[in-house]
Amino acid sequence: MYYYDQGKWDEAIACYEKSLEIKHQVGDLHGVRITRKNLGLLHDRRNEIEQAQTFWQEALTYLHPSSPEFQTVQQLLNTPTPPIVKPREVNYLLPLAISGFILFCLVKG
Repeated sequence: MYYYDQGKWDEAIACYEKSLEIKHQVGDLHGVRITRKNLGLLHDRRNEIEQAQTFWQEALTYLHPSSPEFQTVQQLLNTPTPPIVKPREVNYLLPLAISGFILFCLVKG
């Protein structure tokens, strides 16, 4: 079960921040933009609206305007009360070892 599903916001945010650091290091821009979107969702869930909007604005700088993710993030920014969307870690570019670390971090028990 994910930290997000358990309501363990601090642990989930820490994992996503570590994931974001790794993705920057390996040049995984797709992973960077998705992780920024997900961090925004976590902060939004905690009612930290300014932090959520900051992550979503940053995600837009990495997304192509015609992509579905761009539209989703733009909708999140333009909606007064964004719908609750569970963040997902989608990553096809990182080596198996890094993916394993992220899964280990996000999955408990």
